[in-house]
Amino acid sequence: MDRHPRRPASNNRVKSIIIITYTHYRPAASSLERILHDPMAKRATKDYAEGRESMNKSIVTRFFLLTFLAVTALSLPVFAVPFTATLPDNLGTPGLGLNGGSLTYDVTSPGASNPQANLTFDLVGFNTVDGSNCCTDTFTLTINGTELFSGAFDMGGTGSQLINYIAPGVEILSTTSYGVNAGGLTQFSVDFDLLAGTNTFIFDYGSMQGLGDEGWGLQNGLISANIDSQVPEPSTMMLLGGGLACLALIRRKK
Repeated sequence: MDRHPRRPASNNRVKSIIIITYTHYRPAASSLERILHDPMAKRATKDYAEGRESMNKSIVTRFFLLTFLAVTALSLPVFAVPFTATLPDNLGTPGLGLNGGSLTYDVTSPGASNPQANLTFDLVGFNTVDGSNCCTDTFTLTINGTELFSGAFDMGGTGSQLINYIAPGVEILSTTSYGVNAGGLTQFSVDFDLLAGTNTFIFDYGSMQGLGDEGWGLQNGLISANIDSQVPEPSTMMLLGGGLACLALIRRKK
């Protein structure tokens, strides 16, 4: 009696499974081979790779251009630009002037002065403006909250010149009395720090004895300065323009 009657059948079954499995997966393998060797597929793969490379180059180029523009803008050289401003004349009532009080002017500057700015003005006295005596008329000048001068001048009254305080950079160019009850003129030159933005100038004569007795006024007020400003040179403007043009060209090609 055959002790192993099922061995041949078992071998046949294994062979059948192998044949079925090979037959089942053979079409899929053939399709993959056809795809891999298909010229259209190769072309599409190549185009995708080239597109990725081009996009990467575009990103890198744009990054360097933007970095260049930012560095150029931040490194603009600082130039001194001339700046002038005039203060409106105020002589009050014709022939009588202002009855004491103060004049305030706000001047806006696009940049800070470098070095200091200069203010010149004429202080006008009407009738009997007094210097240092029993009825001293005290004039003060304040710029941006800092008092730069305090004193008194004989401009048609009596008394002598009095200086309570004078800051460095403040110069009295001249002071003249035209005679008793005839008024006078005092001229100033003041060096000060002009700020970027609003600058406030206060000219003050406090309390006076009334128009007809004495009065004052201000004329020929002029501010001149060189201010710091980041104004690009023509060569810098050309570099910035070229960088912007390159960015626009890259965007248009996309």
